[in-house]
Amino acid sequence: MDMALEQLAGHGHASGDFIKLDNVFDVIYRNSHEVYLENQEEGQDLFFQILINREMTPEQRAEILMNGTAQT
Repeated sequence: MDMALEQLAGHGHASGDFIKLDNVFDVIYRNSHEVYLENQEEGQDLFFQILINREMTPEQRAEILMNGTAQT
């Protein structure tokens, strides 16, 4: 799952596998919680750090990105 997400989010461009999916990161970003959109530069940095954090499962990262916070 992580490998596919990295490829779709842009890391796969070096291999050329997903060259036609340039806007996938933007689609995920624009459909995430509004807290990441309010301050675009800081919000996008935080969004990306959550997206690539391998200490969390893909499900945990998706929950945070969709809800704007971690559920306990």
